[in-house]
Amino acid sequence: MDVSIHQACALTTEAAVPAYVYRGEVLRRQTGRHHGANKSPRTQFLAEDGRYLTALIANQLSPRLVERLADMMEPYGMAADLRDPRYQDAATVKAASEHIIEEVVGAFIASRPAEESYHLAQSHGFTWGAVRPAEALLDDPHMADRGFWKTVHHPEHDRSIVYPGEAAIYSATPWRISRRAPLVGEHNDAILGQELGLSDEDIAGLIASD
Repeated sequence: MDVSIHQACALTTEAAVPAYVYRGEVLRRQTGRHHGANKSPRTQFLAEDGRYLTALIANQLSPRLVERLADMMEPYGMAADLRDPRYQDAATVKAASEHIIEEVVGAFIASRPAEESYHLAQSHGFTWGAVRPAEALLDDPHMADRGFWKTVHHPEHDRSIVYPGEAAIYSATPWRISRRAPLVGEHNDAILGQELGLSDEDIAGLIASD
């Protein structure tokens, strides 16, 4: 595979180089969110069962969202001060964002298992999700319902292996896996010979020189 190292570095560092060159800013890594010159509100919280939950609320905080948070947490006695009338003011909500996120939301998530908070929050319209190890995804009911996992046959091993499928479901352009990935050199004749016009001797010479 021929990949430009400069393109790879430009992609993975994103705005770090221009931010330093043009603004003199040194960006810091911030777990679960984009890097930045200044600290941003965290998005990942430790749950009761030792797992993490991603709760995307920092950029959405508003009086209405605070009200919805209170609706969700109040039955558990954990709404804290979210019913305070002062949170009906957007400027007050913004000023208190660290308290709301770090103390109120963080305490709520820490009080129950990640999966429970995940489903509870989604039922209230929040884009929260449990951070799962890869093996836990194989039994996820949502992924099974979407047909995300695909079984691909490997004739050289006389067995089939489960692979991740499409990232999204496209109605007009259906996506599919037609076969396993090619083995090293499997398509030498098709590409080097038929496509590039190399002779059998040329191909044999390339293989011998490797």
